[in-house]
Amino acid sequence: MTFAGGFRLAIGLLLTVGTLGVLFTALDPIWNGHPAYPATLLVGTAVGLVLIASAFWSQGRPDDLPTGQEVTPARPPRWRRVLRITGRVVGAVLVVVVLAILVWLRPFPAGAGARSALTADASVTVVDRPTSIELVPAGTPDTALVFVPGARVDARAYAQILRPVAEAGHLVVILKAPFGMAIAQPGQAGGVIEDHPEIGTWAVGGHSLGGVVASWYAQDHPDQIDGLLLFGSYSDRDLSARTDLAVESVWGSNDGLTTPDDIDRTRGNLPATTEFTEIVGGVHAYFGDYGEQPGDGSPQIDRDQATAEISAAAVDFMNGFGGARSGR
Repeated sequence: MTFAGGFRLAIGLLLTVGTLGVLFTALDPIWNGHPAYPATLLVGTAVGLVLIASAFWSQGRPDDLPTGQEVTPARPPRWRRVLRITGRVVGAVLVVVVLAILVWLRPFPAGAGARSALTADASVTVVDRPTSIELVPAGTPDTALVFVPGARVDARAYAQILRPVAEAGHLVVILKAPFGMAIAQPGQAGGVIEDHPEIGTWAVGGHSLGGVVASWYAQDHPDQIDGLLLFGSYSDRDLSARTDLAVESVWGSNDGLTTPDDIDRTRGNLPATTEFTEIVGGVHAYFGDYGEQPGDGSPQIDRDQATAEISAAAVDFMNGFGGARSGR
């Protein structure tokens, strides 16, 4: 096999094994998330298989020549050889970098408690869409919460905490962010709002990075958004002048990622009427059911108790501001 064929074979194997490895080591959360991630992995696998086939096909091409006929290719100029080698090195580095990113993007999977909260009953209907999960209450809701997950967290992980909000009569839409990163589509909430013209009052919310992105949307769409719900998160933009914006910040005293210092440092970015609810002993990973998270603090409260307190704060918030501008 020629060097070029061997290079294509090596890159093809790396792409195929790498993308399939990522997919099958986190198949359930990837397959149930936004379609961008599994689609990218499958495209990577297809490209890898094409490269493998190309390597073997090019190896067999000389056999098609008549017996006894030999071909001696002209040696390309030095600059062209250098260019080819440089291109192959750059290509190999890019493939390794892309695979490293795809591995890092593997989501934290939802726990059993969160998945069980996605069972429909008489009080809540569950609608699982390619880019969102809707928890639809019985009756005709006039208020809704669009919730943005934290980075690399399975959207289903928030179902247990947010289901009580739907049971209280509010539509809840949990977004499935592209690649599990809300910053990849910061305006995603807008599509949900357009799909529900029957809703008069909207809140956006989110956990960690998702809360930051939700605050961006609240700032950019003051005519749409009436409330902002932050779970272990903060606003990095100044919303203090939004006196018409209801804000609830729920945070954990033992959070190692969005620390109490982060909450204090950014208080001035929120309206003076913001309500702050401390989950004493709570950590970052308690705002969703997805297991432990590297860099987090050590909890000093039971997860079930923290879940109940967070849910209660979310329900009180939605009940309190609901209907503020439902007539518009």
